[in-house]
Amino acid sequence: MKPAGRATVDRQPGPARRPEAPQASSAKLPNLFIVGAHKTGTTSLHRYLGAHPAIFMCPIKEPNHFCTDLHRFAELGFPFALDYKEVLQGKEPPSDGSIVVGWEDYLALFREVRQEKVVGESSVNYLYSRTAAGEIKKRIPGAKIVVVLRQPIDRAYSHYLNDRRARLRWGTFHEELRRRYEHGDWRSWGAKYPLIEFGMYHDKVKRYLDLFPREQVKILLYDDLVRDPEAFLRELFVFLNVDPDFRPPNLSRRFNASERLPRSQRLDAFVDSLESWGAMRLLKGFSVRRRLSRLYYTGRMPKMTEEDREFLRQTFAPDVERLARLIDRDLSAWLK
Repeated sequence: MKPAGRATVDRQPGPARRPEAPQASSAKLPNLFIVGAHKTGTTSLHRYLGAHPAIFMCPIKEPNHFCTDLHRFAELGFPFALDYKEVLQGKEPPSDGSIVVGWEDYLALFREVRQEKVVGESSVNYLYSRTAAGEIKKRIPGAKIVVVLRQPIDRAYSHYLNDRRARLRWGTFHEELRRRYEHGDWRSWGAKYPLIEFGMYHDKVKRYLDLFPREQVKILLYDDLVRDPEAFLRELFVFLNVDPDFRPPNLSRRFNASERLPRSQRLDAFVDSLESWGAMRLLKGFSVRRRLSRLYYTGRMPKMTEEDREFLRQTFAPDVERLARLIDRDLSAWLK
C-alpha cells in the first residue's frame, strides 16, 4: 500500500500539504519515461500507472525537463512553464504541464518516492523534441522508454479539438489544417501544437531506437488501449517487471478527453472573460465546476470531412510506411 499523503495522480483538486520528504539530492531518479505521442491517451496511462503500488509517477505530468529546446519558454516567463514551483512549495496540488528547467527542481518532483520499483514521468514533448532522447540517454541510460502511437489522421483531429477546447484555435479544422500546411510552419517547433508534424512519427521514434537498446523501448498502439485497456496494461506491466495482474481502480475513466467542444463561441468568449480576471478560480476544487462543465460542453463530436481525411491520408502515407518497416508492424489499417 502506498504511504498516506504521497502525491498520487488521480486525486481530486484540493489543498496540497507541504512535502515532508527528504531533500532533492536524495530523490530517486526516474527509470521510466512515457514520451508520447500527443493525444494517445498518455494522461490516462499516467494515472493508471500511478495507481500501481509498485509504480511512482511524477506528480506533474509533462515536466518537460529533458526538452532543452523547449526551455526558452520558461526563460521568457510563460506562466504555465513556472507552475511547478507552486507544487514544489506545497501551495498547489499536482498539475499537468510545466517546464522544469533546473536539475534540483526536477529531482524534487521525486522526493516522495519510497520503495516503488518503477519511478516514472510522462512528457509527450519528449517524442517531438530533438534533444530529449539524447538528454535522457546522457543522464539515465538504463531508463525504459514507452511510446504510444495513434493513427495520425485521427490524432491530428483530436489535437485540433483539444486546441479548440483550450481556445488556442477558432477556425474550422479545414482552415487550421490548410493554413499551417500552406505556410510551412507545421515543421517548426515554434508553431503552436502542429497538427501534421506531431503525427510524423518515423524520425521521432527512430531517435529513441538509435540511442536505446530495443529491450528498453516499448512501442504500443492507442487502438489497443481503447479496445482492451486491461490487456494493454498487462503487456506494459510485464515490460516494467511489476505485478501484471493489477487492475487500476480508475481504469473505466478517461482523462483529458478532447471529444467535447463549447456549445457556442459566444458562451466560450464569456467564460474566457471570466477566467481572464480569475472568477473561475473561485470554483477550483468544488464539484460545482464539474457540473457546470457538463452544461458548458456539448457531448457531440463534430465530424471530419472526407476531403480533409483524404488530404491527411496522402500526407501521412509515406511516413506511415517507413514507420511500419522501422517497428516491424502492419500499419496498413491506418491508411484505409
